[in-house]
Amino acid sequence: AMILVDGVRVNDPLDTRGSAFDFSTVNINDIERIEIVRGPHSAVYGSDSLSGVINIITKNSFEEFGGSVFAEAGSDDSNRAAVNVSGPIGDNAGFALRAASKDDGEPVSETTFEADSFSGRLYFDGMSWKVQTFANYTDSECTAFPVDSGGDQLAVLQEVDTRSAEDFKAGMTSSFELGTNWQLNVLATV
Repeated sequence: AMILVDGVRVNDPLDTRGSAFDFSTVNINDIERIEIVRGPHSAVYGSDSLSGVINIITKNSFEEFGGSVFAEAGSDDSNRAAVNVSGPIGDNAGFALRAASKDDGEPVSETTFEADSFSGRLYFDGMSWKVQTFANYTDSECTAFPVDSGGDQLAVLQEVDTRSAEDFKAGMTSSFELGTNWQLNVLATV
């Protein structure tokens, strides 16, 4: 399936898992809604959308200055924390900044997942145009028994795999009204 964030494609076509997307890099507190289109849509969205399209719409809270702090602790030494700040920049622009940290603890012996993420968005709204940019950086590390090994109780080799990843995404969506019935939309991603 093709994954979009605010209409911008975020799948990695060079990923060894077949243009996969790591949903752990999306914080659920940033999501306003999720739109899902099932079935083949490769004629509209490209070959990655053969099984459907998932569009994650993030929150737009640029109208007044505000912020939030979130912290949570759970069993197996798990914890999550996040800080958000957003607000207007003048009359026609706004920003949103977010820093988050996640530690799943050790629910299974020697199995861990930790991730830190930073994201930012800028929004500009003119008379006949709108531009929104975003950037997201995630650094994650996990240890786990290999897939199909049987886990800590059944694995023949009691060695865990360690994986670490850094992920950076940036994009822009813009729309320009060219006339009464015409609009130009531009989408870009890195």
